Amino acid sequence: MHLDSAHISALALVMDELRLQLVNNRLQLQQVEASLKLDKGNEELKMLQENLNSGATDEKGNKEPKNRKEKLKKQKRAQHQGEMVKAIETEKNEWLNFSKKYNNKHKTKRSIFASPENVDGKVGVGTCGISGRPMTKPSYHRLMRT
Repeated sequence: MHLDSAHISALALVMDELRLQLVNNRLQLQQVEASLKLDKGNEELKMLQENLNSGATDEKGNKEPKNRKEKLKKQKRAQHQGEMVKAIETEKNEWLNFSKKYNNKHKTKRSIFASPENVDGKVGVGTCGISGRPMTKPSYHRLMRT
């Protein structure tokens, strides 16, 4: 960005005005503090002192301290994180409920290679009544034709 001499002189004038305002603000603060030493119970002077101490202005000239803006930003961020944690927690609970239902409905089948219940049963030899168990019944599925 290139600045010509007119812009530089305008910026210098603005900086000088801001310096004068700062010096004026400091002098007012010193006067208020001196008055407060004499009259400690004066609420108006206390309010004026607080305003002068927090006299940081933003670009538009509003007297809103930056730390207040930062506090609001932190509160919003904390609220957003809290909402995200709640959303994640509900999703996790939904998944846990679903998986519990699935595990309860579908029990694992007994392996054909498990040790036989009878003494004369054989391991790994079909289920046609040889290993001590009866023959498995086939399940016939209905054909879905469209």
